[in-house]
Amino acid sequence: MAVPADRQYSNLSVAGTLVCQHRVVTPVVQTTHLTVPGGVAGDVLVNDGTGVARWSASPWPVSTVNVGVTPAAVGFSADGSRAFVANANFSTTSLGPSLTVVDTTTYLPVDTIVDDALTQPSHVATSADGSRLYVSNGYGAGNSVVILDSASYDVLGTITGFNGPIPIAIVGLTAYVGNYGSNTISIVDLNTNAITGSIVVGTAPGALALSTDASFLYSANWTDGGVGTGTVSVVSLATHTVIATITGFSAPSGITTSDHHAYVSNTGFAKIDTTVSVVDLETHTIVKTLTTGLQPCGVARVGRWVYVTNTNNPTAGSTTSFGTGTVSVIDAETNTVVPPTVVVGQVPVWVSGSPDGSTLWVANQYSNTVTVLEALR
Repeated sequence: MAVPADRQYSNLSVAGTLVCQHRVVTPVVQTTHLTVPGGVAGDVLVNDGTGVARWSASPWPVSTVNVGVTPAAVGFSADGSRAFVANANFSTTSLGPSLTVVDTTTYLPVDTIVDDALTQPSHVATSADGSRLYVSNGYGAGNSVVILDSASYDVLGTITGFNGPIPIAIVGLTAYVGNYGSNTISIVDLNTNAITGSIVVGTAPGALALSTDASFLYSANWTDGGVGTGTVSVVSLATHTVIATITGFSAPSGITTSDHHAYVSNTGFAKIDTTVSVVDLETHTIVKTLTTGLQPCGVARVGRWVYVTNTNNPTAGSTTSFGTGTVSVIDAETNTVVPPTVVVGQVPVWVSGSPDGSTLWVANQYSNTVTVLEALR
């Protein structure tokens, strides 16, 4: 039976109860109303294989992939057949920094890319034609962007001159690279592979997002990690100028957009935060604050749904107090948090939607894994 549009069943009968693996038979009790958390119209209630019932379109873990040391982000080939996991190796282990190549059909690692040019891979972006991968070496290690052939994985070159490059956004033959170590976004000509200019934004731009029509770039600026000191810079890509600055964020670490709103995670540092700010893209103001989980970080939108990773670190700066991370779901049509909250690995810092929108890929930094989730439909 499919769930109606109101996501509820009516006139159900309860015939028995299962307690401690023993079936207790009780008289049939008629109930007139039962709300089932989660689900969308057309879902079917299924058994997930472990005895837990869920809606068929829930964002449920389908695989856990072992990757390299402290994965920071996930990118994809243009056709979606390969995922590229940037393993930053923050712990500086003997395994070193690398990219793990994962088959997106089998969810199995098929290759590991290791090269001296990869000093601390922090973000992976794909060229518009799919022929190139651009990998940032951020957090002060290398200060470069490495260019790889997306088919052979050969290193084709290195672009230098950055200051802690992390996020990369590509529009046509131009790349925009956020310099976390300064207050600028570098403009890169992908024909010449050279920095041609910069845009002054807020301090420590750690996440970038494009408007749905790619006419604006939004930069989430960590600033000093204080309460309410973070900003979002709105950049016109026609003029490469900042046309608005939105204030009131707390160590913003992730940002994504819909047609009318931006969703900005408030990770918090001076004081731990648990919220995501909803920004009106016409008025450039925060219009709603949603509570997700402890220290929300990565944010990605797929269809009407926004996915938020919660790193679950109760003590800022600690590497020993992390709990199990989770992913929260926001309905972008109603701007509400909806169930379920999905358990993933330790310190999930980044979430990316696959090119076809069918799966979510979550980089669990302290588990050295990537959790693959079914996306809501």
